[in-house]
Parts: sequence; C-alpha cells; structure tokens
Amino acid sequence: MPLIIARSVPEKISKILICTGGETQSLENIRTAGRFLACIPAEIQLLHVMSQLALRLDSPDQDLLDNAESAIARGTREGRHFIQAMEILRKAGIPETITPKLRHGLVIDEVIKELNEGHYDLMVIGSHYHQAKKPLLEILLEDIAGQLIGRASCSVMLV
Repeated sequence: MPLIIARSVPEKISKILICTGGETQSLENIRTAGRFLACIPAEIQLLHVMSQLALRLDSPDQDLLDNAESAIARGTREGRHFIQAMEILRKAGIPETITPKLRHGLVIDEVIKELNEGHYDLMVIGSHYHQAKKPLLEILLEDIAGQLIGRASCSVMLV
C-alpha cells in the first residue's frame, strides 16, 4: 500500500517526479503509482539515475554520455526501461505528457538536484528493502528511500 508523506503541500499538484531504479521491481512500483496518479492532471517526469562510471568492462562509452532520448534511440538497457515504464504509465491512464530524464552520478545526490532544479510538488519512489545474507553487506547497503524522504523538500509517495 503506497504511503504519502506530505510536506510543503501546494494547492494543486502540477509537477510530479517518478524515480525508477531500472529493474523489474521498479516497473511494479510504476504500475502501482500509475493507478494512483492517473487522476491527477500533472506534468510527469520519469527519472533514472545511472552511475557516472561504467560498471562493466564491456559497457559502451556512449552509455555514460546518454541522455534519456539518446538511450531510447540507441535501445540501451536504460532506454528500453524508459519505454516499458512509459507504456505502463500510459496504460494506467496517464496522458502522453511523460518526460523521461536520465542523470549520471550518485543516486541520492542526483535525485535531490533534480528535485531542487525542477520544483516538483510530489516525488514518487519505491521502497524495496533487500536484506543481505551477510552482516557486513547489510552495513554497506544504502537506505536510499530513507535518505530521499529525509532530504526531499516536497511531498513523497512511497510505493
């Protein structure tokens, strides 16, 4: 069940940032969020943050230079994810005005920068906690949702 943390609540929600992690669970989060957001006539921005460093040796150099449009045009993993996510949102009843955005850097820093630069009324994020099998990994894994909730200046919908 989604949870909304309300802060700086405007008279009308006109701009929404939906954050996506690029994996299968993110598509489920988008499907759930879409059902709730379809009744809100707002501008939708779909954000994915990818690393500023190649995570695999066989990653094309162009991946690190892509914006959302070029990732979609080149059919990269991120581009295909954007296409799937936008299709899910449209099927949920959100109009064609969905703008994909691709940023490169540290997830929390880039999402907060986007929030500040874009002046959003609502941010939608997923929360899927992965319990590590080893205690040391547990310490090293970030609580991204918790940090975003704490640092966001607008209301947050947690899916």
